[in-house]
Amino acid sequence: MNSEISTVVIHKNAERCEDENDIQKLLHDYDEYYLNWQKYINYQIEQNGMSYYSLALQSGISKNTIKKWCRQGGAPRSRNTYIKLGFGFGMNSKMVNYMLTRYGGYHRLHVKNLFDAVCVWLLDKGGFTYKDAEYLYNIYCGDKWSIRYDKIETQVLHNKISVINTEQLFLEFVKSNLKLFTPTYSKLNEYLRGFIVANKSYEGAASVHSICIEKGIPARFEKVISEIGSGKPPRREKLIALGLHLDMMTDEINLLLELAGMESLCARNRIECVLIYALQKVSLLHPEIPLSNAMQLLSVLKDDSFIIEHCKQIVEEYMLNNYSCSENEIVSIRDYIRNILLELDLEEAAELLEMI
Repeated sequence: MNSEISTVVIHKNAERCEDENDIQKLLHDYDEYYLNWQKYINYQIEQNGMSYYSLALQSGISKNTIKKWCRQGGAPRSRNTYIKLGFGFGMNSKMVNYMLTRYGGYHRLHVKNLFDAVCVWLLDKGGFTYKDAEYLYNIYCGDKWSIRYDKIETQVLHNKISVINTEQLFLEFVKSNLKLFTPTYSKLNEYLRGFIVANKSYEGAASVHSICIEKGIPARFEKVISEIGSGKPPRREKLIALGLHLDMMTDEINLLLELAGMESLCARNRIECVLIYALQKVSLLHPEIPLSNAMQLLSVLKDDSFIIEHCKQIVEEYMLNNYSCSENEIVSIRDYIRNILLELDLEEAAELLEMI
């Protein structure tokens, strides 16, 4: 597979593009480096010395489905399918997270989700299957416990799990600490809702519904926002689209993705490469947009020091560099991106265009 250094090179070159002709040429010149699920799964099968049949046996996915991905293209449509493939290929949790975030557009394995925690433990021990994960999880699936947010850091919980050596000790740890396994995305929810409230154009209280109407955000995104509050981040494309509806810039979208357990905008994804180019161009012409966003967030966020510090850095950078702004107005980030994608006429852009 192509080296990760390619991501850095393409990212820098995308930021240097001056117009749509430049970005179109870059997409053409680096075509072989862009993420391609068909190439990836064929590579994994070859590297692991497997056949369609053996992978089907190890993963629990039908041989015909695997064969179709390898010969005709297409990709898995559920997060669990990627996890099944991880078990089938004998991957560790880090490798599965790469596959989930880069190729699936899903959030990485989250150890505060009990099933994900089971998968992390089994994947890193090696020699287990997805069915083993289901069996281990189902030992507790009927149990009821009080759902509340526990302040333990996710990485701390991951570290505690990683040093457990036997299944019995793992089961005992889970049973004694069920309250820890409550998947929350509190920082993501805080950041997103703060951004929504900060973008309202009137004084006083307002609901997410009223602000979405004012901003022209499609009703379907209200469900996305609600699910995030319940600890269920959406797929990557929806989260990026929501960020564009809220006039988020590169750093802001990257923070949104990071808080959802995903990687930053990736230059080896053709559409995200275009976004990197377009948002960089906007930030150079209109540095007042990220400044305004940061200042508005600072006015509404109270408790999350992590996000507040991020906003303060943006304000300080703006003040230190004394940026000047273009006289040409921009209607919205969403419309700007939409026009560029339509002009480039990329087949892969259909899903994002439908959402923005």
